[in-house]
Formats: sequence, C-alpha cells, structure tokens
Amino acid sequence: MKALNEKIADFKDVLALPVAQKNIVRTTFNLSQKGHDAIGEIADTLNKKNAEVFEVMIEIFNKIGNDLPLSSTDAENKTRKTYVIDKKTLSAINKASEKSKIPRDTLIDNLAQNVKIIIELLSSEKDKKYTDVLKKIINPFWIEAEKIEKTLIKELGDDDPVVNRFGLIIVIIMNLAGAIENYLNNGVAINPDDFSQQ
Repeated sequence: MKALNEKIADFKDVLALPVAQKNIVRTTFNLSQKGHDAIGEIADTLNKKNAEVFEVMIEIFNKIGNDLPLSSTDAENKTRKTYVIDKKTLSAINKASEKSKIPRDTLIDNLAQNVKIIIELLSSEKDKKYTDVLKKIINPFWIEAEKIEKTLIKELGDDDPVVNRFGLIIVIIMNLAGAIENYLNNGVAINPDDFSQQ
C-alpha cells in the first residue's frame, strides 16, 4: 500500500489526459453496480466522457497495476452495460487482462473503484492545502490589507485614486477567499480569470 501511496501524486498528469479524436467502438462490460457508478463519478469529477475514463484507468493500471488491490465480485450482482471507448484503449484493456491473468470485466470493475478512491485522495489533499492556505495566508493577508487601507485613507483621504485602487485589491482578495470557501464547501471550481468570482 505504501508503494501505491507514493505513486498517487504521479496521477495528476494522467487524470488530465487531453481529448483527441478517437477511433471509437462499443463494448459491453459486466460490472458490479459500484463499478458502473465509479465510472460515472470519475467522468463527472474529471469532466470527461466515459471513453476518456477508460483511457485514464488503463494508463493508471499500466503504471501501478501490480500495487492495486484486486478482488472478484459475485457474478449474480453484476449488470451489463455498453460503453463507447477508443479502439486502442479497448485493445490495451484486453492486453492488460491477458498479461495479468485477470478477467477483463473484473479488471475494469476493480480499476474503476480504485481510480475513484485515488481521485478522492488527491482531492482531499488539495482540500487540505486550500484550507491551510486560506487560514494561514489569504485571510491574514486580507486583514492586513484592510489595515493598510485604513492608514491610506487617514493619510490621503477616501477619494484619493491610490485609496480607490487599493480598495480594488481588497475586493479581489475578498473574492478569492470567497471562491476558495465556495470550492471547499460546494466543489465549485475556481476560475483563475474571474476576479469577481466568490
């Protein structure tokens, strides 16, 4: 498990694989409901199509397949669902299945659930960093900026252009703090170009 944890940081690039025109095929996987749900959740979290999720999963398997915990699910609890995926990805899945001697559907079922966990781990690390940055850096900076603004008003008056421009800086800091809180509480992505986002 330690080896797996050490490699998780490498997945940030894999999870951001570019979208390209693909040679797509339809294929049916017989997976547990958790497996099907995990594919949908990964797609939603990464804002990717299901076809791209399979590409991400097989890329992760190629990097750390031996470290992933694999288990078989009861055949009675599985459901069949057809997915559209890239032909090369399907070929890679079949090769990985043969090489590892794991049935294709079992491999995908486990990969989907494991990749979902990896994404949750990466997300929780980011959440912790954002919480720390907000508490230790952004909010203290905002408080200090407001103190400076009061000093500037005292020295220059509240109609001075320097005071007005400095006020805009405070609004940007305030909006950034709000955007971080909105991300942490509601999962709303922070837009780097929208200074009015809260």
